[in-house]
Amino acid sequence: MPIKTHPKQFIKNDLQNFYDKEAKKYYETRKKYWKEWELLLSWIDSFKGKKIRILEFWCGSGRFASYLSQHYQGAYEYIGVDFSQKLLWFAKKDLPELSFVCEDISSFITKQNQESFDLIIGTSSLQHIPSYKERIFLMKHFYKALSYGGKLIMTNWSFSLRFLQKHQKALLRSWSKYFWSFWSVSRRDILVPWTNKGKTLYRFYHLFSLKELKKLSDFSGFCIEQLEYLDSEGKVTPSRKHSNSSIVVVSKKPIL
Repeated sequence: MPIKTHPKQFIKNDLQNFYDKEAKKYYETRKKYWKEWELLLSWIDSFKGKKIRILEFWCGSGRFASYLSQHYQGAYEYIGVDFSQKLLWFAKKDLPELSFVCEDISSFITKQNQESFDLIIGTSSLQHIPSYKERIFLMKHFYKALSYGGKLIMTNWSFSLRFLQKHQKALLRSWSKYFWSFWSVSRRDILVPWTNKGKTLYRFYHLFSLKELKKLSDFSGFCIEQLEYLDSEGKVTPSRKHSNSSIVVVSKKPIL
């Protein structure tokens, strides 16, 4: 279905249905830790010395929460939010000591008080938010929910040669829709295929540029501490073409 006739709620419903249907396979095939999480951990380590409050949005089956519990030595409270009840079943099974909430993050975050969290984390998560308006909405509410000195840390897929080679057909479909919509949709909005038992399903992704992430951060009032591309080993690279993902680390600073 063309993206321009695919309102954002339909996209999110499709994503929720996808992850509910594919939860078991997704959980079983997504157990390895990503190299880039070592870089995230180095930022989280800067909070050592106090008990920190952590929110992870679109936490899925709890893979990053598991990594955190095994590698972070400091004290923390954790809440993971995802809209797939079946993915969260695996998270709760593996990590019964942590808190998980089944809700759309855009709904959950509006209910949080100011300065509720010291750290908000999204690993390959913001890329699933289907509109610029909702991304701004989330970023502003993340800012409100963070304590002063708190950080928002996100990674997202990048528009790399690796992605181009792996998803050529999906990109061609996206560019065709972009052209025929007379530029009313983004050419960075991609429906990525997933095949299981001969059936192909699609997930929505937005491939961010660093310029876009900077714009979102600046407009929401954040101070940027890191904004770079990462390669497949989780190392910083200046090349978008040879990257695997991007990382953005922003903080909430008091207004002097």
